[in-house]
Amino acid sequence: MAVYDLDILGSLDSNGQVKELYDKEAIENSIIVWITSYNTDILRNPGRGGYLTSYLSKPISDTVQALMREALIDGFNQDYNLVLQLKQLIITPDYENKTWNIFVEAYIPDIKDTVQASTTLNNLV
Repeated sequence: MAVYDLDILGSLDSNGQVKELYDKEAIENSIIVWITSYNTDILRNPGRGGYLTSYLSKPISDTVQALMREALIDGFNQDYNLVLQLKQLIITPDYENKTWNIFVEAYIPDIKDTVQASTTLNNLV
C-alpha cells in the first residue's frame, strides 16, 4: 500500500513544488495534521477532527492532560484514516510556555513499520 501526502510545513522540493511525502513520512505528517486539526477542517465532514480543540481553552492541569489523552486514543480508534496500533502517546504540559508537547509512536500494519510524530500546541489560557 502506497501512502501519499504533502508536507504540512509547505517545504519546497528542488523544482519549487510543495514537497511530496510517501509511506512513513506521509503517515507521520498526516498524524500531525490530524492532531492539530479543528473540527471544521475536514472537508465534507465538519464533525470529524478537532479532538483537542476544546481542551486548549482550559487551564493546563493533570485532569485536562488525561482528557486530552483519552480524546486522542478515542479519535485514533474511531476516526483516523489508517489502522494503527498505538505504542506510545505522551502528552506533556509546558507550564512556562503555555503549550502541550505531544508525541505519538504507532505501528502501521499497512506499511509494516513504526512511525513517530511530535507536535506542540499552544494553550489559549
